[in-house]
Amino acid sequence: MRYALISDIHGNLAALECVLADLETRNVDAVICLGDVVGYYADSQAVIDVLQNRLQKHKYYTNGTEHEGWLWLQGNHEKGLLDETVASCFTDTARKTLAQTRSELSPEMLNLLECLPEMIELQLTASLRATLVHATPSDPVGVYGYIENAEDARLAIEMLDTPLCIVGHTHRPSIFYATDRIIGTTRLWKEIFIGANFADTLATPHELQLPAIINPGSVGQPRDGDNRASYGILELTQHLSNFTIYRIEYDINTTIEKTKAWLRDVPETFWDSPSSLSNRLQRGL
Repeated sequence: MRYALISDIHGNLAALECVLADLETRNVDAVICLGDVVGYYADSQAVIDVLQNRLQKHKYYTNGTEHEGWLWLQGNHEKGLLDETVASCFTDTARKTLAQTRSELSPEMLNLLECLPEMIELQLTASLRATLVHATPSDPVGVYGYIENAEDARLAIEMLDTPLCIVGHTHRPSIFYATDRIIGTTRLWKEIFIGANFADTLATPHELQLPAIINPGSVGQPRDGDNRASYGILELTQHLSNFTIYRIEYDINTTIEKTKAWLRDVPETFWDSPSSLSNRLQRGL
């Protein structure tokens, strides 16, 4: 089985379309969306439409109950879009883009986002089950929680009864796994950070050592120093589990210009900040 993992699209249609075009050449069995499809950039509605047409329905479990539906999670930006109390924790930029996005989405689209699951358990193969969350098992949508380092990963996996957890949220492609080193009674974990400016489109595949937590990075706003869209493919055979990150170039300027035209009532100086939406895309930060 080959699963494509996409996350943190954030209304960046140009990036998503290039990722999905690349996926057509990869022969995957299913696409998993780990949340945060809205916010920041101009095309949240179009991104939702594309995902509805592209994702296929599969059997999965939430809290032990079987469901049939898209493998598509709710993230903190969906939660913030639907709940102003949650949005109050966000940056000014995030709140502004979510408010404008909310004003443009139909009641049907808002209901679709509200009904997305916060956590999924998925039987990947006959012998491997995984937990899927946007952020971390203790805070699935990520209002506050992140898995940012090996200790976060160790604590997260201890909450689960599956040996594999698949997350997004940090916008950084990574693998966290348990090492053979033990201090006292604690097994140490390690991170393989796999997003640092690979020269080629394809990053080297990594054989998974379970238990593990994997993150495919961000389609719509990478934050690892590489401005290309990021997604992952998890390949599972009877004897091998590989996780590969792909980096895809797309027309960043198209996304920036559309967002500048879309985001109303902001001064021109809004775009000059080093942390502005445009500069983040161009620098991959």
